[in-house]
Amino acid sequence: MRLMSRFFATITLFVCLGSTLYAQVDRATLSGAVSDATGAKISAASIAVESAATGFQRTALSAGDGTYRIPGLPVGAYTVTIAKEGFRSAKYDGVVLAVGQSRTLDAELTVGQISTAIEVAATATPLEQTNAEIGAVIAEQQIKNIPLNGRHWASLMQLAPGAVSVGE
Repeated sequence: MRLMSRFFATITLFVCLGSTLYAQVDRATLSGAVSDATGAKISAASIAVESAATGFQRTALSAGDGTYRIPGLPVGAYTVTIAKEGFRSAKYDGVVLAVGQSRTLDAELTVGQISTAIEVAATATPLEQTNAEIGAVIAEQQIKNIPLNGRHWASLMQLAPGAVSVGE
């Protein structure tokens, strides 16, 4: 009888210790899958987890099959942002993780607008404000390209912008 009571006491001790050790887990895990509107899995999507209360941040990338797993997150409320180039990002506010919880958060990204920006940088020639004089340099090649028949120096005025012929 005494042997039986020791056995039950030992079993009870292990059960209590096991539940106490399990209660010491103060972390949670966030996992899920990222797909597009057709259901195709999206690889290398960026998953950002941020807690506004503590400033804690962690990022991960989805695997080749579109799944992700972020273990060891402190308990609390998070904002989860999932993004991939060419898609609109998905943002989930108030994702609450509890002690020892393994939460699944699947995301469906919609195709976004791809935009290209072309920047042209040029400087404008400053306006001469002291006189109304207009000048231009006529290169040697321009002079040589004037037709031989009727080549005259006054024909060069047509090459200069703003030039006005007042007579020949």
